[in-house]
Amino acid sequence: MDTPVLGNLYLDGLLTANTSFPNLTLHAHNIWIQRGAIYAGTQDIPYPGNFSITLHGSKYDPDIIVDADVYTNNKVLVNTGALHLYG
Repeated sequence: MDTPVLGNLYLDGLLTANTSFPNLTLHAHNIWIQRGAIYAGTQDIPYPGNFSITLHGSKYDPDIIVDADVYTNNKVLVNTGALHLYG
């Protein structure tokens, strides 16, 4: 199962990969995990299939500016959040 291609995914909560899908791909241009988390499985129960993140766009797409020192383009940015991938 593939998600639609999302633009800028700003996460300020919990996103958990659904284990009902043996193959799951999250599509986005940018992912910013601010104060949340993405989970695909746990240490004790790994994700049973393939979980992928596919980033879209080009180097010419507009940047996301966090502050004067931090900006991103077609990236996964984890600020005070977490990215947990087990599988």
